[in-house]
Amino acid sequence: MTDISNSHPGSDRRRKADQASLYELKPHRTRHTSGQTSEEGERWQALRHTIGHRMLVSNIRTFIITAVIMIGFLLLAISVADRIWRLKEGRRASGGVTPTPAADNQHAPSRDTAPPPGRTPANPATELDPEKLRKAIFLNRSAEALQKAGNLKEAAQRYQEALEVWPYLVDAWAQLGRVFLRLQEFDSAIRALERAVESDPSNPALLNDLGVAYLYRNHIPMAAEFFRAAVDISPDYAPALFNLVLCSLATEDIERACEYLDAYLRMRPDDPRALKEKAYLQAREGKHREALATLKKAIIHNPEWTPLYFDAAAAAALLGSTEDAIRYLEKAELLTTPREVYRVYLQPAFQQVRLTELGQLFERELAERARSVLAEKETSRMEQAVLPIISSESHASGTAG
Repeated sequence: MTDISNSHPGSDRRRKADQASLYELKPHRTRHTSGQTSEEGERWQALRHTIGHRMLVSNIRTFIITAVIMIGFLLLAISVADRIWRLKEGRRASGGVTPTPAADNQHAPSRDTAPPPGRTPANPATELDPEKLRKAIFLNRSAEALQKAGNLKEAAQRYQEALEVWPYLVDAWAQLGRVFLRLQEFDSAIRALERAVESDPSNPALLNDLGVAYLYRNHIPMAAEFFRAAVDISPDYAPALFNLVLCSLATEDIERACEYLDAYLRMRPDDPRALKEKAYLQAREGKHREALATLKKAIIHNPEWTPLYFDAAAAAALLGSTEDAIRYLEKAELLTTPREVYRVYLQPAFQQVRLTELGQLFERELAERARSVLAEKETSRMEQAVLPIISSESHASGTAG
C-alpha cells in the first residue's frame, strides 16, 4: 500500500480515508461518496469486465513469445550445426585447408535486402529491437536507483524515458505509479498503475496499489473493488486486507471493518497500525481498558509514533485516570510540539481531565510552552492519519511514514 510518506504534507485529501482517534468521544466519520465521474466509471467497468479476457490474452501472448523464442533458438542451433558440418566437409575435401565460404556469401542477405533491426527473418511482424530493449532496461535500472535514493521526481522522469523507448515494461509502469503516489500526483498514479494492471491483471500487488491511488482520491467504493480483487486472487495478501479496513471505516461499515481487521491481525498481530485501529473499534464499544492495553502493545512495537500516545492518553482519560492521561501527553510532546499536544488536549476526551487541578496546571504550562515554541517559528507537524499500505511497504511497521 517503499515508504509512501517520506514527506507528510497535512493535506485533507490524504486524511479522509482514516481519522480515527480516541480523543473524539463521539467519532464523526462521514460516509463518503465516490465522487466518481461517468468517464471514470466507464473506464473502471471496462477494466473490471475485461480482466479475465486480459488474463487469457496475457497467457496466450506469453505462450506465443516463448514458442517463438524456442523456435528461434532451434533455428540458430540448426544453422550453427550446418555451418560446422560444412566447414568440416570443406577441410576434408581440401586436405585440411579451411575454404573461403564464398558459397555461403552468395546466399547471405546484402545491406539492402537484410531485415531491418528489431525484426527477425523468421517473423518480420515480430517487433523486438534489442537495442531499444537494452536502453529501456538501462533507464529503468537508473530510475530504480534514483527511487531508492529518494530522488522521486528524477526517478519518475527516468521511468517515463524508459517507457517512451519500450512501453511494454510492466514493472516500469508499476514503479512509476508508486512514485507518483509518493509525489501525491494521484491521477498520474492511476494512469500508470492501470497500464500495469492491464498487462498483469492477476497481480495482487498491482491491484492493491491501484486501489491505494483511488483511495487517496477519496473514491472509496472503487478503491475497495480493487482491494477485494487482490484478496480474491490472493486471500492472504495482507496489504489489501488492511486497506479494506480503512475503506470499511471510511464508510462506517464497522462489522466488515472488524472482519477484515481480525483477518489482518491473524497474519500480522504486532502491526501498530492495525492495533491502533483495533483500539479505536474497542473504544467505540466503550471498552476503554481493552483499548488502552491494545495501545500499550502498539507502543512497544513502535515507540516513535506520536498518535499512539495521544490515543493512549485519551483512553486513560476516559477511564478516569488523570495522571496516566497527562503522562502519555507528556511523552507525546517529546515526539512532536507543545502546540500539537495542546490542540489534542482540547478535544472532548480530556474534558474531565481539564476540570481537575492537575489538569489545569498541565494546561497552563503546556500553553506557555506552546507560545514559546511558536515564537521561535514552529516548523514540525505531525501526520495523524493511518495511511493505506502500498505493496512495497507491506512489511513496514507503524504508520506508513
